[in-house]
Amino acid sequence: MLLFRRVRRYTRIQNHLRTACWVSCYVFLIVMLVTPLRNILVPYWPRVYRDMSTFK
Repeated sequence: MLLFRRVRRYTRIQNHLRTACWVSCYVFLIVMLVTPLRNILVPYWPRVYRDMSTFK
């Protein structure tokens, strides 16, 4: 019974790790998609970019 509980806790930790991996992958993809757009838009709208950076 104690072994079963330990295994269940381990699987829960594994699920958390998997979710963290998916979240980091999504964040990486979003950053890779947003960075070129930001580099394109910065020369045209520096004021808008400055406002967005201050809101962050």
